[in-house]
Amino acid sequence: MDLKIFEQNSFMEKYKPDYLKRLEKSWILFGDEFKPPSDIMEQGLKDTFINYEAKIARKCLEEVISGYYRSHYKRLVEEGVYNDKFPLLKEVLETRQQLQEHLDKSDSNYVFITVNPPETVDLKMFVKTVEKAMRKTWIMKYCYVFEQRFPSEKHSTLGQGKHCHILVYRNDKKYSHLVREFKNTFKGIVDVHNTALLNFKCIKDIDYEKVMNYMKGMKNDEGKHEKQMNDKKFRELNHLQDYYEM
Repeated sequence: MDLKIFEQNSFMEKYKPDYLKRLEKSWILFGDEFKPPSDIMEQGLKDTFINYEAKIARKCLEEVISGYYRSHYKRLVEEGVYNDKFPLLKEVLETRQQLQEHLDKSDSNYVFITVNPPETVDLKMFVKTVEKAMRKTWIMKYCYVFEQRFPSEKHSTLGQGKHCHILVYRNDKKYSHLVREFKNTFKGIVDVHNTALLNFKCIKDIDYEKVMNYMKGMKNDEGKHEKQMNDKKFRELNHLQDYYEM
């Protein structure tokens, strides 16, 4: 690291005189013959700032890396990847789903649905099933988007991990009836009792724009930007729109 950077550092220049003054005073008790040269004392000050900056940089880097790992493993947990290794996780996710179903419905006019079919399900069949679900007569407003999960720990090929996010307006439909109808529609392609494959989440009106931006635009998590570019390629190759809306 170039020490000239620290010589020009306003913070160091501000406190260097006081630092050196106090350092010189500390040697009075021992006599001048034991006092180190001034250039050595200044080097000690520079080393102090170098070590301080290195410590701060390391801490910031650890926080950034931890954030990426946290997002990555949070997604894997929500997808049920660790259900077999940690059965309690599955119970927690199912309990959260049950609690979600008992939310105050007066505050939740929208429902966010995620459908994760297995790789054995043909994409055309998947798309047709989603289109069928959107033809329910009570649905007056919706938005849905097809995505995939490449690149990730389990998906090494473009198009793997295909899934669909759906946002529907309940239109006074009872939540339990909505869930039942969608389960009947998707039961031919997913295990509708597995919340990692078919998930429902009530969305409050105040969060509507946030969810729409999440589905249509770039995610805030920079770690997902590469995946989003691959989502776009996946849709172009399969002649799918970026999103469908009514």
